[in-house]
Amino acid sequence: MSLKGKWEGFYDAPSPFGRTQFSLVISEKLCKVSENGTFNGEGEDKEGSFTVSGKVDGAQIEFVKNYKDPKGHQNIEYKGKLSQTDEEGIKIDGKYFYLYKAFFLKLNVSEIFEMKKI
Repeated sequence: MSLKGKWEGFYDAPSPFGRTQFSLVISEKLCKVSENGTFNGEGEDKEGSFTVSGKVDGAQIEFVKNYKDPKGHQNIEYKGKLSQTDEEGIKIDGKYFYLYKAFFLKLNVSEIFEMKKI
């Protein structure tokens, strides 16, 4: 299964934020997928543009998302499973983990995400 290409998906956030759609590109031009399973990519959602870097090992995939804006969220960890079916094509689903910080508040966030190769 090749990771290279365009992806679309969503991640859920705690109330009141809800579901957010995103797009991601993993391509030779923007990044690379190496023989040892590491990859890089770029994407966008309503929060802004971001980069991802990660590793795939068999069906397990992990990556970190960082928004390009220095004031944006950083070090959002995604862990999931890569799968392929005739009906859905190639997809990744799993959970993301993030320490949300605002003023004196710190909250560990862990919600679901899903993305499909288009």
